Amino acid sequence: MGTGAGIGLALDPDGRLNVDLFNTDFTYRPPLPKPWEGDIQASYLRTVTKGDVTTLPSGTLRGLFPVGIRNAFTYDVNQFRLDATVRHEGFFGHQLSFGAGVHRSENATEEKVNYLVTPAGILPAGRFANTRDLGIDKALPDSERTNIYAFVQDQWHLAPDWHLTAGLRVDRYSDFGTAVNPRLALVWNAAPDLIFKALYGRAFRAPSFFDLYGNSPFILVGDRGIKPEKLDMLELVAFKSWVPYPLSTTLNIFGYETRDLIAIEPTDPLAFASPSNNRNIDGTRGHGLEFELRYDPVPDIRLKLNYAFQHQDEGTSLMGRIAPEQQFYGEINWRFRPHWQLNTRAKWIVDPSGYAFVDLTLRNTEAAGADRWDVTLGVNNLFDTDAHEATLFTRALPEGVPLPGRNVTAQIRYRF
Repeated sequence: MGTGAGIGLALDPDGRLNVDLFNTDFTYRPPLPKPWEGDIQASYLRTVTKGDVTTLPSGTLRGLFPVGIRNAFTYDVNQFRLDATVRHEGFFGHQLSFGAGVHRSENATEEKVNYLVTPAGILPAGRFANTRDLGIDKALPDSERTNIYAFVQDQWHLAPDWHLTAGLRVDRYSDFGTAVNPRLALVWNAAPDLIFKALYGRAFRAPSFFDLYGNSPFILVGDRGIKPEKLDMLELVAFKSWVPYPLSTTLNIFGYETRDLIAIEPTDPLAFASPSNNRNIDGTRGHGLEFELRYDPVPDIRLKLNYAFQHQDEGTSLMGRIAPEQQFYGEINWRFRPHWQLNTRAKWIVDPSGYAFVDLTLRNTEAAGADRWDVTLGVNNLFDTDAHEATLFTRALPEGVPLPGRNVTAQIRYRF
């Protein structure tokens, strides 16, 4: 894949990134006596990211770098997971779940550069070599993390039409501390075709290795004392099935508050050699709604319409102000022949950037007369709309980050 607007906010036509994923997992369900049941899962995931990029172009810094500022790197992350869950049908209308696990992540990096970071600024290293040979630090040092967690959840049938779910999860990270996250949900089946829900939940985002340990003059400087991001959300949901019509609607009203947002704050968004510092900032508060309609006018056509709105309180951080306030979305899925589907999607972002995209996807689920073959052809941004997403780097990218123009994708899948 390419590098978008460029790692150093400078276009890099020749830069490339490659990501390889290797995954395996093993699940065992032991024969427990009723009403107990459970499973144990062990898994391994390896992610290898390789890049060869020109961070800033030739002639950068008054000609000190004739071939530009170059960087080649390999980030190798190994993740090991062991999880166990036990469920019990419970008593007096309760269904209990318990779980625990341990996750281990190990990160190793190699990096080659042609520059040195000195008190006088960025200077040529005289050669393109490994950071170890140049005697400088890597942008991401080797690091490791262990996460131990446990959770408990109770699903309680209060009455034939009422259900209460309560849960709590505790995570302990070796590199930044403990996170506690509760959840609560009350569901009322008011009628066979009408359901109301009241939901509360807390979530967090653990700081990444880059957030904690990053050390790059062009990307970011990490903070070992950074805290995880936190989110508290309250939702009220109403679902209605308009029997006997093949029509259903969902209304979701929500309010939220975030804390300790991890902000990438540029020291000088226009300067060539100005890193972005990671730090926790004040969170955001807001509320909004989402309305969705699904309708099947005939058996072979399915329509979906969606409108989303959110309003953020005044004084919230810059991180929150770049999010759109309104979005319209529509989708038509047409099965025009057996095993043939045509999907049309339209999305309109009203503000702040304001753009509309139309996508088409054609799929055959029995290619070459065999149900083992699937063939999919997609056209994204059908009308080649010139669109931009909002960004924090407003001085370097005054129009925002440009989104891809018209592009075509094809996929062939075979099932053994």
